Amino acid sequence: MIKRLISLSLSLIMVVTLFSGCSLFKNAEFHIGFIDEIESLDPLKATGDAETMSAANCFEGLLKFNQNGEIVLSGATKYAISGDGLTYTFSLNPKAVWYVAELNEGILNGTDFDSRVTAHDYVYTIKKVIKEKLKGYENYSYIRGVKEYYEGVGDLDSILVTALDDFTLEIILVEPHSEILSTLAESSGAPSSENFMSLAEGVYGTTASTIICNGPYYVAECNKGKTLVLKRNPKYKGRSRAENAQINFKLEKAQKNVVAGFASNSYDILLTDSANRIENPNGKISPVTNTVWGIVSNCSKEIMKNENLRKALLSSIDYSVISTPRFATGIATGVVAPDYLVTTRHYNVYSVDNVGFDSSVDKANEYMVLASTQIKEAINLTIYVPDSLENSMKIICDGWKDLFGSNISTTIVTFDPNDYETVIEENNYHLAILPIVSESSTAVSVLRSIHSAPCHFTDNAYESLLRATEVSLKEQQKATAINECEKYIVSSGVVVPLYLASSDIYLNDGVTGIYNTTAKNAVYFNLGDKKSAN
Repeated sequence: MIKRLISLSLSLIMVVTLFSGCSLFKNAEFHIGFIDEIESLDPLKATGDAETMSAANCFEGLLKFNQNGEIVLSGATKYAISGDGLTYTFSLNPKAVWYVAELNEGILNGTDFDSRVTAHDYVYTIKKVIKEKLKGYENYSYIRGVKEYYEGVGDLDSILVTALDDFTLEIILVEPHSEILSTLAESSGAPSSENFMSLAEGVYGTTASTIICNGPYYVAECNKGKTLVLKRNPKYKGRSRAENAQINFKLEKAQKNVVAGFASNSYDILLTDSANRIENPNGKISPVTNTVWGIVSNCSKEIMKNENLRKALLSSIDYSVISTPRFATGIATGVVAPDYLVTTRHYNVYSVDNVGFDSSVDKANEYMVLASTQIKEAINLTIYVPDSLENSMKIICDGWKDLFGSNISTTIVTFDPNDYETVIEENNYHLAILPIVSESSTAVSVLRSIHSAPCHFTDNAYESLLRATEVSLKEQQKATAINECEKYIVSSGVVVPLYLASSDIYLNDGVTGIYNTTAKNAVYFNLGDKKSAN
């Protein structure tokens, strides 16, 4: 079952990396509250807050994002890209090992276990993501041999992810693809030990004793999803530093309990959305991630394939009548959330200036006249909206009725935002107000997700624009291509952005050294120790 994509109320799923640089108290413990159940400690299946925090802290992939959103070395000591942009060669840290604690010995049961982290582990993991279509598999589909595997004319052994030796990994692509490095830098690029996973088959990642780690921390305790304890990995030999002895997570039943715990100093860090903000927070506050909410057209429905109808409906909306929901922090001017990165620079540098429509009644009527000559059936639309936007949607529908008369009828269905993925899966809507998200949320992958849920939009011109975006290796070319994609789907009436919903990091007094970047839908922390009371 798909885990809910809107954690911490309406924020995007967050990934947290905890490590510190220079510190005064190296044995400090940190406490964080969360509201998601822990279903798996496997980094390849991490979705909820505690799961992704654990994955980012306890597993180290080839690459990672630094505080500037730049992709930097992590488990790899260097990498090279061939001149044609097709072959990626990674040299691994030969000192990296899997940390096997006493609690794991029951799984190993005296077997001769090779604790080295090798290129073979990465080959196994990448092919596992491809085989099971786990998070990030879309970008791995550009690896040579994957298309044939999915078409049933090739096998996993034919996929060109190869261990040239124990500490050299080679990946060969079909064509240049700008997203491959960022995919390797998130949890989908974390390695797994095939040997240990086979020994723990059926229970891998369900408890602290059924998972082994290669990052700055390891999972020391996981109590039925209620508490999670990460401890410093004594065998870690990588680039990051786990100066803090222990990170403690506690499951709360509601976000308000997490907020209350932070306010009472029980928690050192608070991740929360605008609906749960603290008016007078302790310590520091900084923005984390943004989610764009917009009106989307479901182009899998025959009637919504008509571009003139889409334009007539969306260009006639008076956006000033839409009430601002509690979760919104501002008006969205583009489809892609501003905090997503284009390589090393924030996307909002390149955001479009408007949503692509003039809210012109005359223009809307022109589109509807054209649509009416093309559509030979009654226009009966089912519209799904979050509970908080029902009244605004009624006003919009009344405007359509006044403007288009009997040409159109509408039925509004409300949903709890936490049921977002259910709404998408049932696919019963013609129009909906939905968060624009993706499993692998770079700007490019968000735009790619328009093809499937929630818009189901296919168009040769858009396909061409998207392909140009995906192969753009230079930053400015990529930014320009993303803008062209965004403008196209907006001007075609596929998506009209409405609101920006953001999440924030709160730090209690004395918590220092934190950094965050929103690349790949991620938040990274460099947690220093608590300052002395003096």
